[in-house]
Amino acid sequence: MTISILTGLLLGVLTATVISIHETLTGRKHRALVLYGACLLGTLAWSASAHAATLFVVAEQAPHRQVPNPHQFNAIIGYPDQCVTGIRCWTYTKGTRSPVGSYPESWYLHWDGVRVKDKVYHLYVMDPRSRGWRRHVATVCGQRCFLDGMGGSSLDRNTPYVPWTETRWDKYTARIVLAVVARGKRALPNSVGPDPVAGQQLVDAAGRGSTEAFNTTNAQAYLSMGRMWVAERGGCLDKYNAYLTYRGRGDHFSCYEQGTRPWDTSWLP
Repeated sequence: MTISILTGLLLGVLTATVISIHETLTGRKHRALVLYGACLLGTLAWSASAHAATLFVVAEQAPHRQVPNPHQFNAIIGYPDQCVTGIRCWTYTKGTRSPVGSYPESWYLHWDGVRVKDKVYHLYVMDPRSRGWRRHVATVCGQRCFLDGMGGSSLDRNTPYVPWTETRWDKYTARIVLAVVARGKRALPNSVGPDPVAGQQLVDAAGRGSTEAFNTTNAQAYLSMGRMWVAERGGCLDKYNAYLTYRGRGDHFSCYEQGTRPWDTSWLP
């Protein structure tokens, strides 16, 4: 239980006690007990609400499978066929990658005269400086647009290697975010790094950010950026406790253990 929750409990009990004493002294003992109980129950309810983090589910990690318990979550990140009526849905879009090789050549990122590719997923790396590519992303993404591959961590997968700093890469990918926002859509850029200069560019452009590199060591750095969507896999309880310690208004959390589905929250205490 966090310090803020303990403080809330103590303040609630103290307030109820003061009311009880006052009412008793004025001869209204029965009413005092009722008020005491009401205040105490209200405090406990507030504490339970404060303790429960806002959970979402990254359904796109299990493509084309429906979330069996959607109303357990505040939001869904997934493909259009995974959205559920009545629950906020951020639709998955590749922000800097594409399997298509027939777009205008200026849309592709080049280094040493060749197209750069993602050596892990075998996709083309698109040039975030390209106005055409930015317009394309802004057009095809949904009204709530989850943009994958936006942060500097994706640079490590490039071949040939592109010697850009994370700050430089994020500066360019933030332009994609701004193009989406300019279309009247909401953007949620993924792969935000913990660097307060580089990553903050993406968070500021969108008003929020998402990371898959959250841990107990960098928790404070990430959550200090504001409105962070933590999407994790493995070590859920430790990461969740770190999240509870530093989270602020607008932060969200999602996690599932290896070998389970994204909507499996059996790790919760």
